[in-house]
Amino acid sequence: MSPGVYMMKSACGEIIYVGKARKLRNRVSQYFIKKNVSLKTECLVSNTSDFSYVVTSSEFEALVLECSLIKNYLPRYNILLKDDKGYSYIRVTGGIWPRLKFAKNVDTVNDEYIGPYTSSWIVRNSLDEALKIFKLPVCNRNFYDTNEPKPKNLRPCLYFYIKQCDAPCCGKISNKEFIDSTVSAVKFLKGSSRNLIKELNLKMIKAAKKLDFEKAEKLKSKILALENIKKKQNVVSIKIKDQDVISFCILEDTACFEVFKIRNGSLIDEEVFFVNFAPSENFALDEFITRYYEQFLPPSNITLEIELQSKEVLVKWFLDKYSRKVSINVARRGEQLRLVNLCKNNAQHNLLYRLSFKKNRYTILDELKKILNLNKKPEYIEAYDVSNLGAEDNVGCMVVFKNAKPLKSAYKKFKISDTVRNDYKSMRQMVSRRVLEYDKLKNTGVGFGKMPDIIFVDGGLGHVLAIKKVLKKDFSRVKVFGIKKDKKHKTVGLVSSTEEIQMVKTDCVFLLLEQIQNEVHRFTINYNRSKRKNKLKSELLSIKGIGPKTVQKLIRHFGSVEKIKDAELKEFEAVSGLSKSLAKKIKAQI
Repeated sequence: MSPGVYMMKSACGEIIYVGKARKLRNRVSQYFIKKNVSLKTECLVSNTSDFSYVVTSSEFEALVLECSLIKNYLPRYNILLKDDKGYSYIRVTGGIWPRLKFAKNVDTVNDEYIGPYTSSWIVRNSLDEALKIFKLPVCNRNFYDTNEPKPKNLRPCLYFYIKQCDAPCCGKISNKEFIDSTVSAVKFLKGSSRNLIKELNLKMIKAAKKLDFEKAEKLKSKILALENIKKKQNVVSIKIKDQDVISFCILEDTACFEVFKIRNGSLIDEEVFFVNFAPSENFALDEFITRYYEQFLPPSNITLEIELQSKEVLVKWFLDKYSRKVSINVARRGEQLRLVNLCKNNAQHNLLYRLSFKKNRYTILDELKKILNLNKKPEYIEAYDVSNLGAEDNVGCMVVFKNAKPLKSAYKKFKISDTVRNDYKSMRQMVSRRVLEYDKLKNTGVGFGKMPDIIFVDGGLGHVLAIKKVLKKDFSRVKVFGIKKDKKHKTVGLVSSTEEIQMVKTDCVFLLLEQIQNEVHRFTINYNRSKRKNKLKSELLSIKGIGPKTVQKLIRHFGSVEKIKDAELKEFEAVSGLSKSLAKKIKAQI
């Protein structure tokens, strides 16, 4: 009756499931007891041809080994959390001049990280607001205290003159004032707006009493900006300020896990994960928590709807992995139970929404036909989007949905001319090329030779009108709609050259439109990024003294080509085998 890890294998020897158990013999035998076995477990057992196991000295060792094996083999019946968006953090660097930066990973244990968040747009937007309110720098200049000698002819940048930076690079503020502003910005980003406003009010009154009206005015402007933002915050918890609330729902062969991230009493983020093949409902939550918190730091409290099978083991695992004591509690009453119920309702709603969408694709297309007043069901849909970085790397993409499902074999990429400098012209050039290709291939009836039933563009009325100008001959009959977004980049409805159509967010048609918009945006952004990566690689190779091996070394060190672009000089100097002179040359030329 020892603890350990067991591995289920298919007929070809592939590991299809890895599990841990306090008592191996009892746990493994449960799979072969036909009484009260779920359909998911039956499916797993029917595909299992062999077992192997490893006995461990403790349940904690079994958990660590299970994590390692799942990471190594990626078994298809385990819970594998995939999110192509990734997670975003705000990094607070160390040193006497701390910086606030956007980060995609927790790279340095010496720095503080705020997050994680699922929306990089929200993180960048919040960080931008904090830097503006507290007038913190966005550049990589060296900073000088008010009493330090500074280089001659050193001038502040534009941000100082438009009152968005206090210019520590030119000694306009002291190191103490800079640190105070940084600390206030961190409190704001963590959601402590209410207490921060009180602190700033006291400082403003104190400055006014000392007749330091300039300082008092600066503090007042910060207070007004914070009060304006605070109106948008949603305070949901008073007792436990920092916690993750986790709930789940399982129907048929799909599980939905919902996570509410609460920091300083405010709901700052929500995450939803859909998982297929959760073989054991009793152990599903344990496995999800382990997979979930392998990716980033846990808060000090985790609130659940049911007791965990291995609560003590997980608490020890958190302590060992993150050197952090994490309290795992089950909500019983009051505020915590209300939060868990809200989380549970969201999980149920999201799962039912997803399952109904899967089952009723043809019904959705019928509904879309009625809403858009089409002559036939739109079984073949094309969607377009463009992406650029200023005037560089201007690209466009087309995605296709056939019978409300992505048809990836028909996706197309377009390189847009560098002379085209706006989205409307880029969209027009891309679609006109698509129309010309149809004229050449229309007899084939596949790819560019197939006529779409409807065209969607990621944009508003301007994008729709831009496309309609180039739709000629057969394409003149195709209706064009723009999928509009709000200020938060969320899908809100459709627009045509004659009308606007508001959508109900709980409608399955809205979910289809959102999926189309997200897919075309994802495909286009990825194409743009791949072009920028290749461009940066060629830039690196063009530097004298840099070869393919050095480029690979840099990518391995920084983790991605994007991070090389954002790296500071001291980070290049930390790369093994890279001389200081070469590091300076790289930083100067990229």
